[in-house]
Amino acid sequence: MSKLTAIGLAVLLVIVAAAVWQSGGTPDGAAEVATNGAPRYRIEKLRALRTDEKGLPLVRLTADTANYFDGGAADLSNIETTGLSGEAAPWSLKSPSGTVAAGEKRMLLHKPVDGTGRWASGEGFVFAGNAVWVDDAKRQFYSTQPITITSPTRNAKAKGFTASFDGKTLKMTQPELSYVLGD
Repeated sequence: MSKLTAIGLAVLLVIVAAAVWQSGGTPDGAAEVATNGAPRYRIEKLRALRTDEKGLPLVRLTADTANYFDGGAADLSNIETTGLSGEAAPWSLKSPSGTVAAGEKRMLLHKPVDGTGRWASGEGFVFAGNAVWVDDAKRQFYSTQPITITSPTRNAKAKGFTASFDGKTLKMTQPELSYVLGD
């Protein structure tokens, strides 16, 4: 295979990965991925950047592998997804695996999901959760599964959460907060 052919194939696979990430349809709550048979395409060392209408970065996605199946479903391994605000990174989530169901514009990160973020004060925190959605249409990370957030001055447990890619909003479902009081 010539170097030019290999580059062309790599470009094609990146386009397929972008199509999977941007595939149309309205999320309906289904997380099933039809993986009958072998994948049609396999992308290794995937790196994708989603921008807004002005070309500003919204979310960056990396994965060791991405398998694309007939019908538009995909599975990914060793995923890191980072919500962006300009070039800042208010949220970064990691998961050993994730899936995109056919026709979806969101990806489900499978447990364990670990990450980092920032409180409105700018203080960093560590995030731990189970299933977390990365929803391109809503430009949000969210979950209905229990989460924990820990930081030097406060800790939180909640039955779920929603956070914008830009890190400007964090809403927790039935949160339990504890604070470390200063001297």
